[in-house]
Amino acid sequence: MKLKLAFIGLFLSIATAFAGSDIESLNRVLFELLKPFRNGVTSYDIKFEELSYNEKKISTLGLRIEASKTGKLGEIKFSVPKLFLFSIPDNLNADKSNLVVDFNASLQANNLNDFNTNVIIKYIQQLKKQFYQEKDGCGLFSGYSNAVTCSLTDKNELDDSNKPVYVAKGSVGIDITKLPKQIETGQVLFTSFEFGVNLSQETLTFQARITLNDSDQKNEQDLIKGLTRLIEKDEAEINKASLFIQILDQRLSVLADNGFDGLFNSLKID
Repeated sequence: MKLKLAFIGLFLSIATAFAGSDIESLNRVLFELLKPFRNGVTSYDIKFEELSYNEKKISTLGLRIEASKTGKLGEIKFSVPKLFLFSIPDNLNADKSNLVVDFNASLQANNLNDFNTNVIIKYIQQLKKQFYQEKDGCGLFSGYSNAVTCSLTDKNELDDSNKPVYVAKGSVGIDITKLPKQIETGQVLFTSFEFGVNLSQETLTFQARITLNDSDQKNEQDLIKGLTRLIEKDEAEINKASLFIQILDQRLSVLADNGFDGLFNSLKID
């Protein structure tokens, strides 16, 4: 779960840094930022493909990420064909909207088992136990009482080519109107999180749709402020995008050298 929450934060950071009216110019800046990371062991291609906003609202923002890294365990390829952010109406307030992050990501290798994928299955199964054993919430949301609902299922099956694949599906919903007094609305990162995992010998895919808790419109306003700062060529906003790339590169290096157990340890996931 920490891995997924971290990914949301990283996306918001780079989105804030590069949302603007001229996609071509933004992608040129990205191309320049990625130059130091293109070498014999690393390849990157990150591009904005959709962008629509005004001074009050972010309508759509689409980002594509392609990366590969060669390490001690072999080559690993990371792909996000489309990381999509868009606005939807708020069910509780017709004058407001909420931001949704929707994406599909995949990791590929000649043999993912070389990267110790058993760690992923173990973590999901531990999370499943927490979801259904917690009496005052579920899993990482202990103390949320009846404000949170969780579900998680997993199974081993055969794909269309009759090859074994591990499949997991889950969801977390948080009703901010039912939060216990000790939990403030602003502490809740999202109100809905749906996700799916497919793991085969060659490919790991992760799909997710997250509706962010934006009851005070802070996320959207932060993005809009980021647009203004970028138009003003604020160096700090460029640095945010550079930091995102550095973190992604570090994580891929750990994965390529030490497998998923090394990656989970670096992210403090247990």
